[in-house]
Amino acid sequence: MRSVSRVPRVSVVVPTYNGSSLLVETLETVLAQTMEDFELIVVDDGSTDDTRDRLAAISDPRLRVVTQENRGIGAARSRCLDEARAPLVALLDHDDLWHPKKLELQVEFLEKHPECVGVTVPWSYSDRPDQPVFDPHTWSKDRPYIPRPLRRLAEGHLIVMSSSLVLNRARLGALRYPSIRGTMEDGPFYLRLFSKGALGLVGDTPLMIYRHHANNASHQALYFLRGIEFLRKLEEQDEAFEPGEVDRRDGREYIAFIGRMALMRLLAERRLKSALGLYFREWPHQAKLGRLKFLAGFPAAWLAAALRPHRAQEGSS
Repeated sequence: MRSVSRVPRVSVVVPTYNGSSLLVETLETVLAQTMEDFELIVVDDGSTDDTRDRLAAISDPRLRVVTQENRGIGAARSRCLDEARAPLVALLDHDDLWHPKKLELQVEFLEKHPECVGVTVPWSYSDRPDQPVFDPHTWSKDRPYIPRPLRRLAEGHLIVMSSSLVLNRARLGALRYPSIRGTMEDGPFYLRLFSKGALGLVGDTPLMIYRHHANNASHQALYFLRGIEFLRKLEEQDEAFEPGEVDRRDGREYIAFIGRMALMRLLAERRLKSALGLYFREWPHQAKLGRLKFLAGFPAAWLAAALRPHRAQEGSS
């Protein structure tokens, strides 16, 4: 194995909490990368399972483990960024998997395109590993960039997941994740991140696999509810966007998309009272952006959810 330089080309950062059953396989896909000049930093956010023992069994010198008291995923992600030494930072959740050439392609891209804040790759779900969630050829005419990434996200194109991104630290600057527990930490981060530079795209086939399991927060209604509430609070306080950012249309569309996602997830989990309250709070924001069809159709969707047989999941909240 090639020796690692004192300051590697890229820092791979992995926040973890009680994820030992999935973490080792995730790290194995990092250690199997064709681009070997990296440091691997795992921030253990106060795990109470056997995470430390499993990490101690990995003898690779590129691995560095940082432990802290449990402070939540946002604080752990920020600690990852603080600990990184390389000019590029690859984000990886403790339950996702990488194709062996992922780092090689992304690092080469960012070293050639320093104007980019980061670069993403096609990715897939674990139950359909060969089927990319978004078609990279959709933006082939714009390669190597994805124009207006917040607009693409607001349109429902899942072009970015944490584990699909490698970031340019010079562009990232002091930007960090919110440390409030139980909220959507990615949303506020992306709002500011994608105003700092272009987003690149490399790869034609899935280079990251998102593993489905019961603890995925991104499938839970309360994750979206707390996320939209936090984003609206930031927007109200004029803290959602980068200071001096003039054109905020795409960012506002992205926040509104999160609001609509929260409403539909609440209905799916039959959290009817919460859904109705959020609907009335979201009304002026969605109407201002012309989402009248959604607003007009939501009451019927709410009624249909109310008439469905109750599965005793959440009470009627």
